[in-house]
Amino acid sequence: MDEIEVNQRTFDAVQGKQCQFFVPKVEQPEILDFSKGESVCRGDVPVAEPPKPQTQEQPKPKPTVHDATLLRLSMEKNISIEELEAAERRMFETIAEKGFLPPVMNEARFRKQVQSDTQKMLETFTWDENMMIAFVPLVISRIAWWYAEKVMKFCADNRIQEVKKLGRTIKEVRTRYIDELKKDLDIAHINNVERQSLAFIEEYKRDFTILWFQVNGAIKREHPEMPYNEMRTDAWCGVLMVRFLKSHNKKMDGVIAAKMGQSTSITNPNMLKLETLLDAYLPAGFKIQDTKQIDLCLRVLENKVRKIDFEVID
Repeated sequence: MDEIEVNQRTFDAVQGKQCQFFVPKVEQPEILDFSKGESVCRGDVPVAEPPKPQTQEQPKPKPTVHDATLLRLSMEKNISIEELEAAERRMFETIAEKGFLPPVMNEARFRKQVQSDTQKMLETFTWDENMMIAFVPLVISRIAWWYAEKVMKFCADNRIQEVKKLGRTIKEVRTRYIDELKKDLDIAHINNVERQSLAFIEEYKRDFTILWFQVNGAIKREHPEMPYNEMRTDAWCGVLMVRFLKSHNKKMDGVIAAKMGQSTSITNPNMLKLETLLDAYLPAGFKIQDTKQIDLCLRVLENKVRKIDFEVID
């Protein structure tokens, strides 16, 4: 199964079954009506008996990947192929009894459910609410990754070896995060979110700069002995963005619950891992005591996020 894709028709074909559209090219014998005195001889001219159709031996199906697997397992485990096939039948019977569907059916049912949920969301919430629920979390997440990229670039440029493993782990988490997005969005939509997120950062560059200097100033005041304060500032800004994401999701749960009865806040696990990894760039137990100006900057960004004019593609 990891080498070829087999559909039902090709599967049946290699099992020795005859195609339902196959018509044998054998002439059918003329049927005589013996009740009217007809016989195999008509008058003086004998009528030869029609030749009996010759049964052609069905060619043996070529070995399939499935057959090769059974043969290998039979040799390795010292079990007959018949016993393996019987065990396989029991396995499929158990799957059928428990109500599990084949992967194709699962995917079809999943897509149908997604379409139903999407239609329900569009009918229940306003366009702006749908944008806040579905797309704003992706923008906030991209901003957090933007800070992570700045942290890793600083460490690479300054050859900070002690955080090299952290950088590799962040890249792995980033790959898993994108793979999760690909389950719901195609490449065109992912690129669209990426472009709009970076455009948002550029449009409100002044607000992000003010946030950075507020965090940097607090670090210098409360942790003056800490080296690499520029990199630590980016790391803490990334942590704040993940916390901003969790706060946003919680508020959207309130909007959903008000119209649909209930909602449970779920933040992408990869974003939670990113928060932990960025926090690891800071000393253990790191904390900023005076957060008034930082909180004000985050409220400003929250208001700006609500004003995003999303460009939607088909």
